[in-house]
Amino acid sequence: MNSAYATNVLIISCLAVPTVLMAYKALAAGRELKIRNKRVIEEAFIAAIGLHDMSQAVILKDDVNLGRKGRKDAPFEVYRVVHAPPTSWFAYTHVQGADPVLTPISEQRALIAVNS
Repeated sequence: MNSAYATNVLIISCLAVPTVLMAYKALAAGRELKIRNKRVIEEAFIAAIGLHDMSQAVILKDDVNLGRKGRKDAPFEVYRVVHAPPTSWFAYTHVQGADPVLTPISEQRALIAVNS
């Protein structure tokens, strides 16, 4: 093995290790963000359901985007269709940085939302 080849291998390995570590840190930070966002989403939903005394509420449709950090930050977004037996239907929306909103809707609108 000549010395130029060994030097090139050494330089490449010195550059590759920090790059791999930075990529790992970015992935770990993204994973932590998603775990934290899941916890925030569930706590806010339970609080909203509790405020309206809907202990028997059933989620019929659950559309959750946990958000991401990076070049373009994206906030988390939650859209749910909730049924509180026997006759109450709600659209639940929550976007990061805003308070969750629980809006009463008709059964017909709820079924359309669930099927779309």
